[in-house]
Amino acid sequence: MNKTNRLTSFARQLLFAAIMSLFFTGSATAQGMMSEATSHYVIKVTSTLAYLDVGQASGAAIGAEYIVLRADEDDDEMMLVVGEVRVLRVYAGFSIAEITSIEPDEEIAVLQQIVPRADMMAKKAMEERDTESDSAERKGEPAQFTRSLVLLGGMDLSKAGDLTWGSNSLMKAEDVSGPAVAIRLGRMLNNKLRLALTYRLSGEPLGPSDAEVTQLSAELDAHILFRGAGKAGPYVGFGGGLHLLSWDAPNDQISDSAYKTGFNVLGGLEIPVAKGSWSLIAEGGYQGVTKWASMLDASHVRAYVGLGRNF
Repeated sequence: MNKTNRLTSFARQLLFAAIMSLFFTGSATAQGMMSEATSHYVIKVTSTLAYLDVGQASGAAIGAEYIVLRADEDDDEMMLVVGEVRVLRVYAGFSIAEITSIEPDEEIAVLQQIVPRADMMAKKAMEERDTESDSAERKGEPAQFTRSLVLLGGMDLSKAGDLTWGSNSLMKAEDVSGPAVAIRLGRMLNNKLRLALTYRLSGEPLGPSDAEVTQLSAELDAHILFRGAGKAGPYVGFGGGLHLLSWDAPNDQISDSAYKTGFNVLGGLEIPVAKGSWSLIAEGGYQGVTKWASMLDASHVRAYVGLGRNF
């Protein structure tokens, strides 16, 4: 191509650029700024260049890279990569980009969609992470659960629950052992720290024993899981509680209930099953309770087993 022809070709490109700039500038003024979510397309193609309907109004910049896509002929919802382009010149309403690569058996054409290369790579990375997560679940790795509901049953040992009355006063309180049940709500604060709210009932209503004192407790504890959530291993806990102690008083002159505060220390073993959706629990501990009438000391050692459901 001689110098005159090259100048003529360059002049034509500048004329086309000027016309497109006026057209798209007017369009942007009439319709307002395009949102980032608006789809953009190829509007003209030469052997080495592609004209794109992204310009200064759309945030286009020299050096920006775009991936060109087309709809799959067999599936309209599936987009196929045609090639890649890099912006050389930016005008108010459009850009001129060089064609940097074309996929085998593909051809960049007018009205094919373009997306920023960075957005495409970010989406691909996210899809790969999702695929890896799904693959891990299929391999049997436990899912991460943050909440739990646990049912516990066991014994309260060495609790002063067998009462002897005389002269309108408590004469003696002997240590006895009795059955106990509990329900616990748990919430993981991080991978190794769990907050647990436990409602516990022990004493006379639960079955045959020498206990005459019924204890209803609400306890708030923090558990430290040494191996982390979703893994079989030991844990320890500590916290405090409010306890309602009640008994059958011999006459109306003697109170038949009292509220007491206390503290808890505990340790246990938790074994996740069914990919972590359930847990088997063995737990023991000590509960300190403020004395009543200097004799009734409901502090005790306890041992429990339980079944938990994780969510």
